[in-house]
Amino acid sequence: MTPEAVKWVEDTCKLLADDASRIIITYQDYENDRLVITVTAHGDEMGRVIGRYGDTIKSLRTIAYCLGMKTSKKKTSILVDGMGDFIACD
Repeated sequence: MTPEAVKWVEDTCKLLADDASRIIITYQDYENDRLVITVTAHGDEMGRVIGRYGDTIKSLRTIAYCLGMKTSKKKTSILVDGMGDFIACD
């Protein structure tokens, strides 16, 4: 079962992108109440996910954290990966 926070992050990131097929969402659900979502974005899509000065990714992280705590009591983090190069973490 995919956590609601993962579905929300995937839908939102794909709406931000010009080409939704260039956005890949994976997640790791840890037993110790932690959920890590990885957004792999290719090319210009990475800039759209991160946003100017990181404002978009900060907002995504805040909402995903709140959604994760409310629905499954898990602390949620989002990592952004650009074609295999680590870009930002929470």
